[in-house]
Amino acid sequence: MWRAMLGAFGPPEYGRQLDPRSGRLAESFWHTVPPRTQRRMQELLGAAPRTSYQDIVSMVRQSSRRLGLFVAGDFTVAARAFLRERSIDFDSVRASGDAVALCNQLPELADLVALASSPEFAQARLRRPSTSGVTSDATDLAGPTE
Repeated sequence: MWRAMLGAFGPPEYGRQLDPRSGRLAESFWHTVPPRTQRRMQELLGAAPRTSYQDIVSMVRQSSRRLGLFVAGDFTVAARAFLRERSIDFDSVRASGDAVALCNQLPELADLVALASSPEFAQARLRRPSTSGVTSDATDLAGPTE
């Protein structure tokens, strides 16, 4: 599917390298995808670097982990889930004090640490929705000062 999408909407050289099955699927995209969406897909994929399907899957997984960290708001929860994916025991890592070495070995974990410790993450987590639909900072909880 990924090759067919690149063949249909990516740079021309992708289309020339398609196997027959992907070529048929790419052709079907041109018949079923609305023109406006086709143009947007060409914008997105036309300048895309050559990326393997596996690399795309890895990027999507890391985006999911980052979103999970944001939603949970708890680095420990996110780290446990990530380490569980790799069959690494969180408590053993914590007890051994090898977290820095592990971050050096696993860039995805280092990325989660960087996100969790960033000022942007803290600011986003401290924002709260209001009933009026306007968000405010948690620092505004004391109410207006006069």
